[in-house]
Amino acid sequence: MAEKRGIGSSRSAVLAARLGAVLLGFGPCAAWAGAGLAASQPDKASTGSSATVVPGVTVVAPKSPQATPVPLPVIQNFVRSHGATTRIGQLAKWHDDVCPTTIGLPPAFNAFVSQRVTEVAANVGAPVKADGRCTTKIAIIFSPEPQKLLDHIRQKHWVLLGFHYPAQLKRIATFNHPIQAWYATGTEGSGGNIAVPGSGGGLALDDSCCATPGGVAGSHFSVGLNSQFLSVVIVADANKVADYKIGAIADYVALLALTHANSLDACGEMASIIDLMSPTCAAASKPDAMTDGDIAYLKALYATNLSNVLWVEQDSIADRMQQGLGSK
Repeated sequence: MAEKRGIGSSRSAVLAARLGAVLLGFGPCAAWAGAGLAASQPDKASTGSSATVVPGVTVVAPKSPQATPVPLPVIQNFVRSHGATTRIGQLAKWHDDVCPTTIGLPPAFNAFVSQRVTEVAANVGAPVKADGRCTTKIAIIFSPEPQKLLDHIRQKHWVLLGFHYPAQLKRIATFNHPIQAWYATGTEGSGGNIAVPGSGGGLALDDSCCATPGGVAGSHFSVGLNSQFLSVVIVADANKVADYKIGAIADYVALLALTHANSLDACGEMASIIDLMSPTCAAASKPDAMTDGDIAYLKALYATNLSNVLWVEQDSIADRMQQGLGSK
């Protein structure tokens, strides 16, 4: 292990510094991906509330049709596939402002991907800075040598890979999809502001060295704890995504930036941008933009109280999705 474990309550400063170090260290290699997505033409179909415009790149955002009502069991399966649980067995979302930085592509494409993430975040109710000025919490890196990058993160900045035990580190830091994401999360307890892990309240980084803050006993529905994203690292293999349109890639990245999907390989009854790179989905069924289901899920996630037990959180999200989609 390259460094001693135990980050404690200085989580925000530590994670921001480590994200910055990873982005800065990647700088000399940014040209690696220059011949990737830049060689493909930007698409003109992506979902959302408005068009995304960056100098040299424009993606128009028409609303995708919802052909038929979606049965509730299908929505419930969609919720389970789009929300992985954290250390405390609950779902997580952003409480701090969503703030992405993208590197590894030509400048206009980098700016486009970051702007798309921020735009989707604002559209679904995730917190964003009104003036756009913020400290990077989401690092989006396009590299033709993603495993080499992950090896560096594993050796120098393992905390960015999320909650794990030391014996799991090598497996967690293995790159095996065209695009992958790693989530550092924190647990907020029932009292205080910034807590020393195990002190009973506040927000503490999920770290195998330390206990979680204390919750509230006496309820079958709420535990008085909630999980929050503190940082996200998204790595894309520039070689494997080179044939995709930038709008599709940006929407795929935006979903990963705002929720921790349970699987990138599944292909459910309800379409999702995650299907774009799933080996189990037929090519004809793969959307090239966020679907109504994706948007409905994210809106429900960011409107739901996530201090409850998992099944209550999942049912609340499914109910909100059902209302938003007009399903039966």
